[in-house]
Amino acid sequence: ISDSRDCIYCEGQTDRLISICKEKKANIYLSGPSAKKYIDTDKFFNNEIEIIWIDYSNMQSYNQLWGDYTDGISAIDLIFNTGPNAYKYIRKISSIVKT
Repeated sequence: ISDSRDCIYCEGQTDRLISICKEKKANIYLSGPSAKKYIDTDKFFNNEIEIIWIDYSNMQSYNQLWGDYTDGISAIDLIFNTGPNAYKYIRKISSIVKT
């Protein structure tokens, strides 16, 4: 895990993500479906970085600190609420869709 503030990056959401991927020598970017609203997939394609979209629709619920289970929040929510068991929930995601 690294802090994105330590990366040299460009302005704009997509350009910043691409810059971080390049700096980390990543050719695959894994993202949740909410990012489809702002990610320019053509820019990723032009920079030879594959985007893999996660489908959380069949993810098993887990205990959350406040109230009833709310899905689709973030990976950070999963990690903070399940700790070292987070990987058990991630592995149960049914499908990963590539662009």
